[in-house]
Order: sequence, then structure tokens, then C-alpha cells
Amino acid sequence: SETTTCFHLPLATSFSLAYQRIGITSTSINTSAAMNKIVAAISLDRVALAAVTLASTLTIGEAYTRTSLVDADSAKEARYPPLSSIITEAHVRELEENDLVVIHNVLSATTLKHVRENIEKL
Repeated sequence: SETTTCFHLPLATSFSLAYQRIGITSTSINTSAAMNKIVAAISLDRVALAAVTLASTLTIGEAYTRTSLVDADSAKEARYPPLSSIITEAHVRELEENDLVVIHNVLSATTLKHVRENIEKL
């Protein structure tokens, strides 16, 4: 059987403490016995807890580093050509300031008539 010696370095100390937690206290340990105890200490609940913790941490980290500007389309990609000649910068400013904007002469008289009829039916 293989024998591993733990040295008193920060990483080795961490492993030594981990070994002590699961019942291995010798500084010179039998590798196969240590592996058997480590495998025995692993349970489905512990694996699931570790997976959920890791997934949650990664999700929160990804959300923290993402900005809305990364996902936004450029102004040219987001524009709708038929409305580009109707909606002006003044309309956008009015919408930003007042949360409401009225744009005159957008609907034809016929369309407006049909809209009013449908509204009355409702």
C-alpha cells in the first residue's frame, strides 16, 4: 500500500485538517484507507448541497457582472424604419420627462374612425 506524508505547508495543513475532520489523525497515512474514508464521507446530500451552492454563486456572480448595456441593441438595430420619420428626438425627450407623449397625425382618419368604433363596442 502507498504511504503519503503531509508536510506542514498551508495546503498540506488544510488537507491535514480535512483528514482530521473525517477521523484520520496520523501525519503519515495510508492512501487507500484515506480515500475509503473520504469516499464514505461523501453523500448525495453533500454533493447536492455543493452543486446548489456553486450554481447559486455562479449565477449571482454572473448577474452582478452583467450590465443592461451589454444586452442592449444599438440605436440603429433597435429602430423601426416606418416610425423613424414620425418619432422625433423631441418626442423622446417629452416621454422621458412627462412619462407621456402625444404624437399627432399618426393615424389616418379612416383608421382613427375604426379605432373609435371598436373602443365604443368594448
